[in-house]
Amino acid sequence: MKIFIFSILIFVKSFAAYFSTGTFVPYFNKEQVSESGSTKVFELNPYFGLGTNIHLSGSTYFLPELAYSYLKNSEDGVRQEIVFLNYHFSYYNSPQFIIKYGLSTYWWRIVGQGGTKRLRNGDGSTNFKLPNETRTSYVTALMAGFESFFKQDQSFRFDFYIMDSINAESRAYNYFIGLNFYL
Repeated sequence: MKIFIFSILIFVKSFAAYFSTGTFVPYFNKEQVSESGSTKVFELNPYFGLGTNIHLSGSTYFLPELAYSYLKNSEDGVRQEIVFLNYHFSYYNSPQFIIKYGLSTYWWRIVGQGGTKRLRNGDGSTNFKLPNETRTSYVTALMAGFESFFKQDQSFRFDFYIMDSINAESRAYNYFIGLNFYL
């Protein structure tokens, strides 16, 4: 444990490290959230990340980040959590504004505790089995976004992700809204 803490301290001191917090919204405008057919626009899913800012050349930087989010709207008996590995690049347009682009890899875990749930199915109801094991999906998404600094070491951040960008039928969009705190 001491080695882990020491490694984190060296990491923070060696680069311009930052801590991210905010909300991650998966399946924006695609996932149905009501019986009337409305789709998800916003929800609060805690997101925490630790990243760094590595200068490449000129106004271009590499922004690797490791992050975690859990989805609060998961069904009873099921927990969904996501681990992100972000490979983002940035272009400093001005000292207050950064344009971002890159890739993100998700480890999307669904942890099930088993059982059944009764749901409406047409005019009646049906029992559906809940998973009793952990399943992990691996997803890579394209990302575009920006950061806007309101203090020298704090910024507002927006990342927009496109999953399955090639196949229009299964394409989905996610986004992150939050704050970066530079250490």
